[in-house]
Amino acid sequence: MTGGMMDMAGLKKDPNAPVDVKLAIHAGENLNASSGQPMAVVTKIYYLKNAEAFQRAPLTQLVDTDAEKAALGDSIIASREVTLTPGQRYEHLEKVPKNAAYIAVAGLFYAPAPQRWKYVFEVKTAEDSGIVMGAHACAMSVVTGQIVLPPGMPGFDPARLGSVQCPS
Repeated sequence: MTGGMMDMAGLKKDPNAPVDVKLAIHAGENLNASSGQPMAVVTKIYYLKNAEAFQRAPLTQLVDTDAEKAALGDSIIASREVTLTPGQRYEHLEKVPKNAAYIAVAGLFYAPAPQRWKYVFEVKTAEDSGIVMGAHACAMSVVTGQIVLPPGMPGFDPARLGSVQCPS
């Protein structure tokens, strides 16, 4: 069909329509168990224009709304929270705003493992692959999806937790 015929048939896609990204986060039974007892963790999902400010932001800036706004500035388009409980499987079709280049996920753990509590993904790549993550005692893992590393950070396998040590 040509563009005009698709318009008439109602088949032309809205150029401003959100992008669908499948996101799954599977919480382990030991979720957020830094104190020895598993407990719920707040997970924040961000839609971003660029990733740099998010990648630089420490946990303390992401748990406070005013500090978060100051840290992320105009790079943030929208965000929302999902509270995960031990053993929960969260699966959702994210409707990512068209002007978002990145989707980011942060697990606000009680005592997070350095460099393993937040990840950034390019929307274009995630639209095809989806994102499947695990939430554990103090870290997140990525099973499906290509992460965007912060500048200067050495590469690693985000699916593996063998080298992760939870802070005491």
